[in-house]
Amino acid sequence: MAKSRRASPLFLMLFALPFLGVGIFMGTLALRTINRAHFIQQWPEVPAAILEADLIESHGDSTTYRVTARFTYVINGTTYESFKVGLSTGSDNIGSWHQDRHAELQRALSGQRELTCRVNPADPADAVLFPELRTGLLLFHGLFVLVFGGAGAGMLYAGLRGRRARQAAAAAPEDQPWLIRADWAAGVIRSSSRVQALFFVGFAVFWNLMTWPFLVMSGGEIMQRGGVALIFLLFPVIGIGLAVWAGRAAWIAVRYGRAFFQMASVPGVLGGRLAGVVQLPRAAYPEDGYLVTISCERTEQSGDSTRTVAVWKDERRLDPQVLPVVDAGQALPVLFALPYALPASETREGGGDIDWRLRVQGRQPGVDVDLTFEVPVFRTGASRAGFVLDEKPIAAFEQA
Repeated sequence: MAKSRRASPLFLMLFALPFLGVGIFMGTLALRTINRAHFIQQWPEVPAAILEADLIESHGDSTTYRVTARFTYVINGTTYESFKVGLSTGSDNIGSWHQDRHAELQRALSGQRELTCRVNPADPADAVLFPELRTGLLLFHGLFVLVFGGAGAGMLYAGLRGRRARQAAAAAPEDQPWLIRADWAAGVIRSSSRVQALFFVGFAVFWNLMTWPFLVMSGGEIMQRGGVALIFLLFPVIGIGLAVWAGRAAWIAVRYGRAFFQMASVPGVLGGRLAGVVQLPRAAYPEDGYLVTISCERTEQSGDSTRTVAVWKDERRLDPQVLPVVDAGQALPVLFALPYALPASETREGGGDIDWRLRVQGRQPGVDVDLTFEVPVFRTGASRAGFVLDEKPIAAFEQA
């Protein structure tokens, strides 16, 4: 197999760590803020006398704000002074929290309203004027967790898989590249449905855990503000869609995740055939039959975008009524001629990977059959440019 000029798996894993670190840091910061806000709500509330208040503006690529104040309060006859306005002390331009709090402080300074502060009973010198959670800031942190944490976790996973693949490739003979994978070498290939289901479920759970708590805590405020703030309502809607998608993938995995493709010979031969049996763990009888497809796909990269292009494909439709039933499951025969001139399975230099995929689909009430198997296809000593497939073994199982 051709050597790749792509970043090494180790480099990819090291590159993933800063992204993952940012996601973990922002997630930890958000959780600590939520926990502190809940904790402070248990503190006693006492009158506060505002002595000073200011709104500091910082100008750069954008204008940020930070509200400051100095206030006093009395606990057990002792007067204390504090400068803590809110849960966070930094500058930002997320929403109008700083401007709104500054306006309240100005009204308190002019005697138009009274303010209270929350005081730590274990340390009376610790007091906060406005300990409420800031919805916009928490959502901003959540976006960092989703984008940076998700990207870091994905790159780390890809790096680990790439490292294992390289180790296997180094041990495989050059004239038998299909031995880089244990399932290819054994000729028993499991469906990818379980891996896909785990990914979709994990991502859906992660997304919804990040978005729904924020919606519960701040949905009313978002609706009250309206305008651009309503964009944040899209995140839980997306979460619902992800949950539905993940549920479908999980259902397919539960019912058919133990399916496997037993190859008649390894590998599939360009200028020859791909043959074997797909064993389903339970029988199904889709009205339109089973659609069995073999496809050669190329992964193309253009800048940061990646797309999959079908180079070639062939298909057969099998009649479920005549398929053999084995241990409550079904055996689906597979037989395709593979054109000699097509590219073999490989990872190409600079991108353009070639993958051969066998897919079994069947539409039925409840959950559809939808399984994919990544199969090894190579040019071998048995390859023939003028190969002609004998269709007789498969003809009896095809749907008219």
